Amino acid sequence: MKIPANLNKEIQEVLKTDADKFVYHNNSEGVKARLDLLGRLSYNLIKACKLYEDEGNLLVRVFCEQYNYKIVDNEYGSTDEQDNASEASNESLSLSEVIAADVGNARIEPKKSKDISAQSVQNPNDPDATYRKKNDQSVKGISANVTETISTVIGADGEEKPCSIIVGVDVKNASASDDTYLSKGISDAEEATGQKVQTVHADGAYNSSENRELTEDKGIELITGGLGGSKSNFELELDQETEELHVKDTTTGKEYDIPVSHDKKGNRVWVLKIEVDGKTKTYRFTDKNLEVQAARKKQEEYSAEVLSRRNNVEATMFLISQNTRNKKTRYRGIFRNKLAITTMSIWINFVRLTGCKKKPEASAAA
Repeated sequence: MKIPANLNKEIQEVLKTDADKFVYHNNSEGVKARLDLLGRLSYNLIKACKLYEDEGNLLVRVFCEQYNYKIVDNEYGSTDEQDNASEASNESLSLSEVIAADVGNARIEPKKSKDISAQSVQNPNDPDATYRKKNDQSVKGISANVTETISTVIGADGEEKPCSIIVGVDVKNASASDDTYLSKGISDAEEATGQKVQTVHADGAYNSSENRELTEDKGIELITGGLGGSKSNFELELDQETEELHVKDTTTGKEYDIPVSHDKKGNRVWVLKIEVDGKTKTYRFTDKNLEVQAARKKQEEYSAEVLSRRNNVEATMFLISQNTRNKKTRYRGIFRNKLAITTMSIWINFVRLTGCKKKPEASAAA
């Protein structure tokens, strides 16, 4: 593959400035101009070298993730309305189709940040790495879930002691939600121990409606101590006979009784309108809100002793991550990271099994 001389010259010019230094020394207008330049240069390089024919080409992937590309029909005038009409007709075209139809009128524009997927490339040296923001923490890379037993055994000295064994390791892109790990964690525990899981101790982020349904169907007690997200300012109580919803605003102490209504799909909904400083605020409550409130109350009833049983998992994650550098692993790609974490988990198990005399029971923590 030979890069055309004119493109090669442009590429060499771009490479003279380090990316970090460029962003640091330029204002927003300069950065935008640079993005426009890189977008057009990437497009021309992909087109000239037919890189779009390579399904796994990294430049093609980055370009498609970071830029919008459309054909603008020159037979129209230059008004925004006409341009939009032209663009709408080819909005669903693939990159190869746009290139095939391009006669020098392709429009290349950087995507808005909100339109860029969290699964976009974060590091050219590790295409598996993705982005995630949880609360105030931003993470680029991969995330790992460890499942281990919670058991007490008789040690070599005849004394009763805890013996938690890692029975599952799951590694995904950082963009994966915590609750997606639970099903496999349960399967790993049951396969490794040969016993049915009876109780799961996990973080509140694992307590989704899907996981509540999963554990209920399997007859498993799900203990998380809470739910993801902030607690509502409203306390809800449903009258099963009249279907009227009693709502208490915990911030003001005011209480309201709301009759039931239904949305277009026939689902129950309760609408509360409150006048605040001359403005009307509207709140909508559904059966989902009732379900979440019930699940949150259930978790709040567990004692501190029961909730503390999950703490050993935090200790395990500390052991696994203690040799990282600035919270970064030494490996690239999901496979290599999973191999490294699995190897460390096996070693931790060897250490923990020292002095244990019998097989742990199949309660799981994730």
